[in-house]
Amino acid sequence: IKILGEVKEPPSFDDFDYKNYLYRQGIVGIVYYPELKEAKEANFLYKIVNEARKKADKNFSESLPYPENYFVKAVILGEKRELPDKLKEIFNKSGIRHITAISGMHIVVLLNILASFLIALGLWRQQAGLLTLFFIVLYIFFIGFQPSAVRATIIGGGIIIAQIFGRLPDTTRFLLLAAVAMLFANPFLIYNIGFQLSFLAAAGINYLTPFLNKKLKRIPNICGLRNVLSMSLGAQIFTIPLLLYHFGYFSLLSFLTNILVVPLMPFLLGLGIFALIFGFISYWLSFFFFLPLFIISRYIIWVASTFSQFTNFILNVEISLILVIFYYFCLFVLIRKILIKQKYWFLGA
Repeated sequence: IKILGEVKEPPSFDDFDYKNYLYRQGIVGIVYYPELKEAKEANFLYKIVNEARKKADKNFSESLPYPENYFVKAVILGEKRELPDKLKEIFNKSGIRHITAISGMHIVVLLNILASFLIALGLWRQQAGLLTLFFIVLYIFFIGFQPSAVRATIIGGGIIIAQIFGRLPDTTRFLLLAAVAMLFANPFLIYNIGFQLSFLAAAGINYLTPFLNKKLKRIPNICGLRNVLSMSLGAQIFTIPLLLYHFGYFSLLSFLTNILVVPLMPFLLGLGIFALIFGFISYWLSFFFFLPLFIISRYIIWVASTFSQFTNFILNVEISLILVIFYYFCLFVLIRKILIKQKYWFLGA
């Protein structure tokens, strides 16, 4: 689309920094009453993807009741903007809003599902790894290159390539590579809260999960309970100050709600992906996946709704940027001490 108009700097108001708000979305200017000069049709590939997204959206909308359909579309298709405000609020208050975004956890689960399926078909591990990476890139393109998914794909792809060449994967370097590559492509992502929280959560899982696993060794690892708890704690420790700084509140029950919900996410993602794939073939074939998908999504929404009512456990605190910086400095010192004790350096874990 080509338009004609005068680009102006976004204004800032006394009670709302509109300019900074637009910067966080990569918008540097606004045009009032633009004149449409030319409009061309999208290329063939984009038209196919757009039609596929419309069909998938319709299939999920018609096969699941409200509000489960909006929740599943957010998880599988990345349609977070369509989530009802009430649903966003209960997920925020219960501390599990992160599951509605396509994150590293989603990509890791999809990598494992695809790789296992391809190996079961008789492919070598190297062939399965490359094909898995190819399909994940297609999926990222399908959902619109969301920052958290791109980050996870770069890290996951790097790990797969390292394994193919017989090298030990270095998660820290892949994390830094993902950040640099994404900021090089779009420097304004640095203002995106989702981008900030995504990398902090990934860093927390990377650096603290092994340490917390040892500290929580008395907790049985039934169905991966200890691993889920360690990963959740690691991510929360790294993201709490930023959440308080941006939003001013944090749920003290989020650790419990994550334990009740996160172990079910692989099943939700697997069923959702199969429903998505078979939905392009036949509506009736995909329908067999929607009943268990509905049961799991209904349970997750029930957990979020129930725990969001415990308002006494919601911590309302607004902290300054200086306090945030001090917190992360202390966290850096602590992580460095842990890694040195394990005979590792901070950037070479």
